[in-house]
Amino acid sequence: MLIRIAITMNPGETCQAVLSVLNNINEFELVTNKTTLDEVNELLPEVKNDILVVNLSIIDSKQLALLQHIQGAAPSMAVIGIGVNDDKIHLLAGSGFHLSGFLRYDEIQDDLAEAVYSVAVGGTWLQQDKDQFVESANFGQLLTDREIEILGMLGAGKTNIQIARALAITVRTVRFHVSNILQKLGAANRTEAVMKAVQMGILDPYP
Repeated sequence: MLIRIAITMNPGETCQAVLSVLNNINEFELVTNKTTLDEVNELLPEVKNDILVVNLSIIDSKQLALLQHIQGAAPSMAVIGIGVNDDKIHLLAGSGFHLSGFLRYDEIQDDLAEAVYSVAVGGTWLQQDKDQFVESANFGQLLTDREIEILGMLGAGKTNIQIARALAITVRTVRFHVSNILQKLGAANRTEAVMKAVQMGILDPYP
């Protein structure tokens, strides 16, 4: 699974920290690195990215309007914000903007990669105390084709390693898919997820 990422932030330590994470993972493709949202907006017709990582320090009322426009033009794109504290999260939430993930600057090295994996498969990367301000993913939505495929493999008793090999993806990616499957189905474990999927008609009870 190749995840295409664009970043918007001023040059400096934060930008270098983000780049050091993204450039070291084969499944990530950095499609553009721009200083301003205006530059990202100009590239929208030609650059198709899955995720936008933006430094929230650049967001004021004018930039928020532009960010909303960008999200409207690319509704399938998830946005991960990086900032010092929750101040900008309040601003975004108040505007109705959908932020899929948030990290503090000191969390970049440890958590950015997993945040990218999480939002790329429809999840969020938000601490519990921020969830009241930011809209969470709709886990009641239908499973994706990939999730149904993995769910079928779970029903066949395959391990994460076996699934990863069969689909030519990493074990970490499999774990994120499984996590989202459990959340969407409201299941506590794999067995329960498979049972619910059969009951809901998602999986054939006699494959």
